[in-house]
Amino acid sequence: MEGRPELTADNTRMFDRTEEKHRKLVIAVREPFSVPKVTTSTAQAAYEAVVAGAGAIPDSQWEVGAFAGPSAPMRHSQPA
Repeated sequence: MEGRPELTADNTRMFDRTEEKHRKLVIAVREPFSVPKVTTSTAQAAYEAVVAGAGAIPDSQWEVGAFAGPSAPMRHSQPA
């Protein structure tokens, strides 16, 4: 954590507890290890990517068949 040398000196201090009922909740390593690259995006870009790849988005429960079967409410058509 930037600006908190007491925490970065011992990363386990960033947790309120590292053990519970004699079970370790956190495992700290002494040396950094490699991790795969992660690509991030803004919320707006993520939304646009999902919408672009999702196809049509249903406007109602009727379009996805949520009301099906004999106990389904009657659907009334709209005037032309």
